[in-house]
Amino acid sequence: MKKLVILILVLSFSAISAQILNFYEPETNDTRSEALGRTSILSSSKANFLFNNTSQLGFMKKKSIQVNCRANLGTYNRTVEDENDIYEDENDYPLHIKLNGISFAFPITYPNRKDLQIGLGIGYRTYYDFGYKRECESEYDDETYTLDTLDSSGGFNIIVLGGGISYEQRIAGGISLSFPFSSSVETEEEYDDGEFYKSDFDLSGYFFTLSGSYKINDLITIAARLRTGYELEHEYSGNGTTQGYNMEIPYELGFATELRPNGNVSLFAEYLTRNFDDYEVFNYNPNGITDKGYSFRTGFEIGNESAFRGGFFMQSVPIYKKKYDDEFLEHDKNPLTEYGLTLGAGAKLNNFFTLDIAAAYSFLNYDDKVSESNYSYEYSKFKIGCSLAYQF
Repeated sequence: MKKLVILILVLSFSAISAQILNFYEPETNDTRSEALGRTSILSSSKANFLFNNTSQLGFMKKKSIQVNCRANLGTYNRTVEDENDIYEDENDYPLHIKLNGISFAFPITYPNRKDLQIGLGIGYRTYYDFGYKRECESEYDDETYTLDTLDSSGGFNIIVLGGGISYEQRIAGGISLSFPFSSSVETEEEYDDGEFYKSDFDLSGYFFTLSGSYKINDLITIAARLRTGYELEHEYSGNGTTQGYNMEIPYELGFATELRPNGNVSLFAEYLTRNFDDYEVFNYNPNGITDKGYSFRTGFEIGNESAFRGGFFMQSVPIYKKKYDDEFLEHDKNPLTEYGLTLGAGAKLNNFFTLDIAAAYSFLNYDDKVSESNYSYEYSKFKIGCSLAYQF
């Protein structure tokens, strides 16, 4: 009975987070990397390398403080059509703004060992972002119904402590520890009949991130990052009750490369694992029977003190087409692919301040037929990011 209650909580938490195609996808928390196709291992900026590749802190020349924020809005619509009826479910996500990261990092040099340099950092970031607003309407038989409005805030918020060390400014390694801080999700949902429901999830978990970078020459840099697997604890409270469950989050492994054909152009490419088949709650995978999935990201940057950026990404998300045969209905094991385009710019305001902005548009559409019914799904999301860095 307890396991059944826990599984219901898992599904309800998934439903609360349904606006995010993969609600366990880590945020990059860096505006420059968002503009560069969401690459992050080699394309983060200044102190924000603490979040995405601590080995790069070993190459720092100055102290740096960064503040990052983001704004989301989007829609997803589902339509079911058969011989007699059409049912449409429309979900709008109004503009939602959030501060999602603060970082500080500084270099340490040794006069007697100029071949070695250390960089240390501390920061706060939203690792899994559950902040959004949703307005849901349904249309059936030419009648429109307002089902509910939902306001969700919070996420898996963590403190990150880390550092990197470089040798001869060519090869570097780094490690960071992440642990929860003020980490919770609060939701308020109001239905069309006036019924009001409020719930809270507290999230906790600890993990390490290991990274390494190697400058092969002035043209090519390569890097790798491993975030360890960990246990994410969910404690739910609502309607006078408290329940909890732990979810096994698999490791994430990433590889990246940067090419610099000349001093004004940089090209980035990155591959990340997704491992959807390894999530687990009481021997149950909330994603169902699934293949692993992947994420591929690429971007370009033109300019130095004033830079123009763009990128493209494609990544597996735990949404699946249904397929039908004469005997039974089953889920396709292949996760569908979300596609996205990014743009951005960066400008050095003076000798101390740098401003970065980014915009990303992503989408996923598909049609399917099950028995005599036609299904269609349309999802789109627009994300804006801004970061201000102070170097001294």
